[in-house]
Order: sequence, then structure tokens, then C-alpha cells
Amino acid sequence: MLGMATAGIALNPLIPVVANNEIYVNKKLGIAFRIPKEWYFYNVQKMDEMYDSQILKPDAPHIDEYIEELRSQPLVSIGMYPPDEEGNKRFSPSIVLRLEPKDESIEFESILNDSNLYLESVTRNFRALESRQISDICGYRALRGKYGYLYEATGMASTPIIGRSCIIDVGAHFYSFNMYNNDPESLGIDTMFDQLESSIMVL
Repeated sequence: MLGMATAGIALNPLIPVVANNEIYVNKKLGIAFRIPKEWYFYNVQKMDEMYDSQILKPDAPHIDEYIEELRSQPLVSIGMYPPDEEGNKRFSPSIVLRLEPKDESIEFESILNDSNLYLESVTRNFRALESRQISDICGYRALRGKYGYLYEATGMASTPIIGRSCIIDVGAHFYSFNMYNNDPESLGIDTMFDQLESSIMVL
């Protein structure tokens, strides 16, 4: 993986590359990671449809900010189940990578706590499970968060979600890996998320 990322698997460094449907390399943005085996890429342009369908608390004080955050265009969207015929994201265990601009007025260490406040205000049964700084990733400081909440949408049963975040501060911006497990009883999915996190390379 290191050889492909640094030597250059792509002739054009501006084009993201997926090797053997298993390793994602984006040389322009300087990020690479290993994709869970036999997972699928989704059409990131159509991700809003799933988020729009979630029923949020109508009196949530931070609802506008939360929706805006969800709609920030992701770099990559990957899921365990295959996309539909139009490439749309299905409701499945998934991983979303975003490039977030840095707000100098916000302390890095408080990002997860602020995010938890948003989630708690707009979702039901929210609980924070982990929020801490972890050992650096490729020399950059990073945060890990874990939380649970209830996903509710019209036409489907309420579903418990276990979410994870891995946020990496690379200077001018953050890489934000967001992992969602709608099958919390499956330990295998959590292991996949562990493996992805350990594979992250900042180039």
C-alpha cells in the first residue's frame, strides 16, 4: 500500500485511484486507506436522500447546523451492501470521508464534544460512548469518537446506530472519517472499522 501511494499508481495525481477495489489513494488530497473487503462505492452526489429521510426532533436548537454539516460534500462514500441501479447509497453499514475546513475559533480537542451536542439535540436516545485524543496518525494529531442513537425514518422501523468518528488535523483542514453501523450486534463490522482506521495514511 505504501509503495502504491508514494510511487504513484496513477499517471494523473489529480484522479483518485482504487486498487483492486481494496485500497483508495487520493494523491491530490494526500490520503490513502484500505477499504473493507467486498464493500461498495456509492454515488456521493446522491447521499443527501438518506440523510433527508431521517426524522429529527422538530424543536432541535441546532437542526439547521446539523443538516448543513451532513450535506457537506463527501470525498468518498462506501457501504457494505451494493448500491441500487442508479448508484444511490443504501441503508447499510457505511463509511464516509469528508474534508472539513478548519475553524480557528474552535479548539481541536472540543470538536467531538460539540458534535455530540448537535447529535444529542436532533436525534433520539443519543449516548456518547467514547471521546478522546488517540495516538497520532502519520505524525498528525487525531481524535476518536463513538456514539449511539436511534435512526428513524418514514416507512421503516426505528434502527439503532453505532457511529464512530476519526478526525485528523493536517494543518489547514481536517480529514473526518465517519463510520456508521446499523447492525450493532455484529462485532465483525466494528473490527472492519478498526482495520480501516489503522490503515489510514496521510501522504
